[in-house]
Amino acid sequence: MSISTTSRKAGPYIGTNAVAAFPFAFKVFAPSDVLVVRTTVATGVETTLALGTDYTVALNANQDVSPGGTVTLSGALQSTHTLTIGSRVADVQPAVFTNQGRFYPTVLNDALDRLTIIVQQLREQVGRAVKTGFSSTVSPDQLLQNIYGSVDAAAGSASAAAASQASAAAQASAAGASASLAAGYADSVNPASFVKRDGTQPPTAPLTVPNGTAAGHAVNKGQLDEAVAAALPAGIFIRAAWVTPPAGFRVLRANGQAVSLATYSGLQSIYCGDSRNADAQWGYRCTDSANPSTTRSTTGGYIVLPKTHGRYARDLGDGTGIADGMDLYTYYADELRAHNHPYQWFPGDGNGEYDNDWQAGHSQQTGWTGLTGGAETRPYTYFSTVWVTY
Repeated sequence: MSISTTSRKAGPYIGTNAVAAFPFAFKVFAPSDVLVVRTTVATGVETTLALGTDYTVALNANQDVSPGGTVTLSGALQSTHTLTIGSRVADVQPAVFTNQGRFYPTVLNDALDRLTIIVQQLREQVGRAVKTGFSSTVSPDQLLQNIYGSVDAAAGSASAAAASQASAAAQASAAGASASLAAGYADSVNPASFVKRDGTQPPTAPLTVPNGTAAGHAVNKGQLDEAVAAALPAGIFIRAAWVTPPAGFRVLRANGQAVSLATYSGLQSIYCGDSRNADAQWGYRCTDSANPSTTRSTTGGYIVLPKTHGRYARDLGDGTGIADGMDLYTYYADELRAHNHPYQWFPGDGNGEYDNDWQAGHSQQTGWTGLTGGAETRPYTYFSTVWVTY
């Protein structure tokens, strides 16, 4: 039989202190294929329960016609917990077919169903994973590491500040903050917009979350965007189809402008260094943003961004024999590799006839073709804008 449903999950069921049996409606082959997870509401901690010890499984007799069954806990599910049921069919192929041997079609159907179930299990797991954009060069692990690093740094600062206060004052402040946060939620969120745990109350208005102000507080989308943008180090070049960057991205147009290091301190990372400040074409410091090239100074308060307009980006040669001698902080004009295009002819003998020089004794002459082509040499090209993170 075919598998007509794509869901491999039932629940989460809310504990009521009275119910111990919970249904599921997806096909499995044995009770051991059923995954049961109990979650503590207060902490979010998940516990995978053990078959035979914490629960039993009663499968429907015909898994093709009526897939699923019932999970029965050893005791009623408490109101402090939720229960979620899934599948964990092993990713193996146990069916064996022999040449000229006979087999039942149900064996082949079950083998195909098993493969479909494994794909659905993988899709469910991937759907809960951290993912980046299709064209992103940042891996999910790198993104999480950057976010966790920012969160740890913020938590460390908050912890140090809290430790410097007296115990009584800290308790009073925490109580006041909790009251303020509760009042903020009450004032800014329409109660009708809340969704119940069982999903029976759909949202009727946008959920508004105030800015988080202390460890453990919820954060809104604006704060999360800011944290993600701040996780990108300064000095990264981003090529994108942006005329205006999306809100929350900390980027500047790479247009040769001089910007304040007091405002964009992270851009100190692109400084060319004191020894190059006098001759670098970008990445140097200056004292006047309106006249950067004539006010160069190693202690200047401004730094000049690269001007990428219409230019190709290339990596340095690093001794490979390709582009060796090129410099990081220099622009290079367009240029063709040295070559020529000669052509030859022999003058006539004065009677309108052109003879070979070995016959007429005439000297060989050399000339050059005229110019052809456009204003530049380029491959097939598309254009985008270039930005620098700060």
